[in-house]
Amino acid sequence: MPTAGAGRALEQLAATDPAVAPLARLQAVALDAAADPSWERSLPASLGPRAEAGAPRLHGARLVVDSDRLRALFVQLVAALDAAGHPDSARLRQLFAAPGFDPPASLRASLVHDVPALEDMAARVAATPGVLVVVAQAAALPLLVACGRRAAATLDGRWTLGYCPVCAAWPTLAEVRGLARELVLRCGRCGTGWPCEHRRCPFCGHREQHSQRYFAAAHERETRRAITCSRCHGYLKVLATLEPLAPSEILLRDLESLELDVTALEHGYRRPEGLGWSLALTVESAPPPRGWLRWRG
Repeated sequence: MPTAGAGRALEQLAATDPAVAPLARLQAVALDAAADPSWERSLPASLGPRAEAGAPRLHGARLVVDSDRLRALFVQLVAALDAAGHPDSARLRQLFAAPGFDPPASLRASLVHDVPALEDMAARVAATPGVLVVVAQAAALPLLVACGRRAAATLDGRWTLGYCPVCAAWPTLAEVRGLARELVLRCGRCGTGWPCEHRRCPFCGHREQHSQRYFAAAHERETRRAITCSRCHGYLKVLATLEPLAPSEILLRDLESLELDVTALEHGYRRPEGLGWSLALTVESAPPPRGWLRWRG
C-alpha cells in the first residue's frame, strides 16, 4: 500500500531534479491520498475475470465516488502546481472551483483515457490541455491503486496480453526479478504485475529471433536498460529487482530513469498512446450520507 514515505521520496526527487519536479509533486500528493483505504468503497464488490476475452477487470465496472472528496483532491493537486509556480495553476483552480465542474466525469475521462473530453474541460478556462490530462491522471491514481489491491487476489498469472489485466494501461516498466530472472510487466496506474516472456514485445507481441536491442549506460546494462522492438518501434524500460516493487516505487523508479526515455525517443522509439483495451465503465457520484438534511437557503 502506498505510504507517506513514497510521497516524501518523490518530493525529494522533485527538489533535486527540475525536469521531473512538477510530475513528481503531483504523484506525491496522489500517493498520500491513495494511502487512505476508504477509496475502496468506490469499487464494486468484485473485480473478478470478465466474460469477454481480453477484457481487463475494470471493463464494465460501476464506480461510485464521493464528489466532494474527489474535488478536494483536484484542488490539492493544483496547489502542488501553484507551489511550483506553474502558469496554468490559476486557470485550473478556477475550473475545479466552478459549480459546473464535474469531478466524476473528469475521473472517468482519465480512467478510459478520453483525452478530447479533458481537452474540452481545459478549453473552458483557456488552460493547457496536456496539463489537465496529467492532473486528471494523478487524481485517478488513488482509485486505480485501490482497484489493483482489490483485483490482486483474483489474478492467476495466466494473463498473456501486453496491457494491464486490471486497468488496460500499457506497462510503465518491467522487472527482471531475483535469481530466476522472471520478467514481470508492471502497471504505473494501478500497480498490477503480470508475467511476460523474454524476447516478446508486450506492445505488438513480436518475438525477437535474435538478441534484443537495448539502450543502457555501460555500467547499468544488467540493472537498468530500455529494450526496443524492431517491428512496432516501441520500447520498454527493464529494471533488475530482488522483489516486487510497490506501486509507489514504480512511479519513483520510472521518473528516476527518465534518461532512458529520452534516449529511446531520440532514436525514434516510442510507447503506444492510449490504452490496450477500449474501456467502458461508469463513474457516479455517491448519494449524501443518510440522516443528513440538505441545507436550503
